[in-house]
Amino acid sequence: MEKQYDAIVILGGGRDNTGELTPLSTQRLDAGYDLYKKGLAPRIFALGGHKTTYSPYAIAFDKTGAELRRDYLVRLGAPVDAVVMVKDGKDTIGEAFASRKAAGELDLHSLLVVTSDKHIERSLFVFKRIFGRGYKIEGSEVPSGDLLNDAEEKEYLAVLRHFFETLPEDIPDPDPEKWHEEHAELYRQYKEIHDRYHPPGKESQAYMGVKKEW
Repeated sequence: MEKQYDAIVILGGGRDNTGELTPLSTQRLDAGYDLYKKGLAPRIFALGGHKTTYSPYAIAFDKTGAELRRDYLVRLGAPVDAVVMVKDGKDTIGEAFASRKAAGELDLHSLLVVTSDKHIERSLFVFKRIFGRGYKIEGSEVPSGDLLNDAEEKEYLAVLRHFFETLPEDIPDPDPEKWHEEHAELYRQYKEIHDRYHPPGKESQAYMGVKKEW
């Protein structure tokens, strides 16, 4: 199959409290690798820093999520030099900013975003809004079963649409360390939605990797 994109961007999906990839993460990696094998792109973006969430209790793992995901992809059969490690991104917004920076450095203009089916609408909205003009951004969805809640995802998306209305059309690269603080209200609303769907001790997989309950 002829190459259609400059890179496949596989969104995170979280790590558990031991630092291992969640099933949500491995589902996406498996699907992204299959697309790579079909020749849709010559590169794969593996995402994630030392922490997985903005929680004050987030664990700083020794190995970044990008390294962990690269190693997983290599075990599947991906060449090491085909995997671009993007060592940042604690949520979809952070992943989009980090991916935009990496794409700019590599002069890439067409990306296929791989994520869960119930997350695809939100992720494409965020990536297209953050990347802006001059980029081709499309998506490929991965069946997630009961690992994600469709109603919960739609609430996150509604909050995000309102949030991005407050930002300029061309959004400059933020300071990753200050982003959460500067936009605390967005993350307060996120957590409020999360907690209505997930009682303490049963957090969603994307909200794991913390020392104690939020």
